[in-house]
Amino acid sequence: MPSSGTGTGVGPSGPAPGRAAVRLDQICKRYGSVQACDNVDLVLHPGRVHGVLGENGAGKSTLMKILIGLVIPDSGTVTINGDRVRLRDPLDAAEHGIGMVHQHFSLVEPLRVWENVALGEDGKLRPSDVRDRIVEISDRYGLDVDPDAVVGELP
Repeated sequence: MPSSGTGTGVGPSGPAPGRAAVRLDQICKRYGSVQACDNVDLVLHPGRVHGVLGENGAGKSTLMKILIGLVIPDSGTVTINGDRVRLRDPLDAAEHGIGMVHQHFSLVEPLRVWENVALGEDGKLRPSDVRDRIVEISDRYGLDVDPDAVVGELP
């Protein structure tokens, strides 16, 4: 999937004016004999909408998984707000202001909101910390989220 594009910048502090928010340079990833990403460059600038397009099997999902820390590239660099980083897992990516809404995801309807979020935390946070973090983020962005609501009872 060799391509370049521009898009929305991310990160808690943001990049310097004119600087890319996110840069992926010469990203390579192979799964056995399949070369999923072959020297992919991607530059995302703040304030822009972007898309990653390609045929099935072109490496789009692999590239996004690299960006959110689900997959480690075989080679290449990731730079966020001017700092070269190694994204080891989604929590690490989140700490750099990067997240992703997956195309297909499932919620466990009998569980509460905070319990569903905790399922994706891989045990890195205590349950009370997960709940507190939901409240903190909801307040910060003006979202009306009840972490104790049962998912199956939500509208």
